[in-house]
Amino acid sequence: LVEALLPLAGHPRLDPALHAFLQDERERFRRVVRGARDVSGATSALRTLKQRLYPYQSEAVQKFLAQSRLLLADDMGLGKTAQAIAACHALWASGRVRRGLLVVPAALKPQWLREGQLFTDTPAVLGEGSPEQRRRSFR
Repeated sequence: LVEALLPLAGHPRLDPALHAFLQDERERFRRVVRGARDVSGATSALRTLKQRLYPYQSEAVQKFLAQSRLLLADDMGLGKTAQAIAACHALWASGRVRRGLLVVPAALKPQWLREGQLFTDTPAVLGEGSPEQRRRSFR
């Protein structure tokens, strides 16, 4: 339906925002379809975690893997960090990504590294030091 509407949405008498909206929807659907095709390998990678996730955490990570995006907004203490680490592990272990960047408050970097080591053997490096040192570690 989106593909059929896109050529019509370019009509000069229609709101240009409609065309932009349909383009965004087309890209979102492509991500969902691509994620659904690739989800089996990434989901099986969740079984290689060193710690088991709770069912609600596993469900959220699988939803992320299928849709390629997810907002984690659980209450404090319910394991958002574990879910994010599990998603990163699944993406890396399944070959969907070769590297990633997690942006967390500086005070939480050691906690994230500790929790990451509890859940996975996926390699991780803290970006610390001068801008040049961080640039080298990102490379």
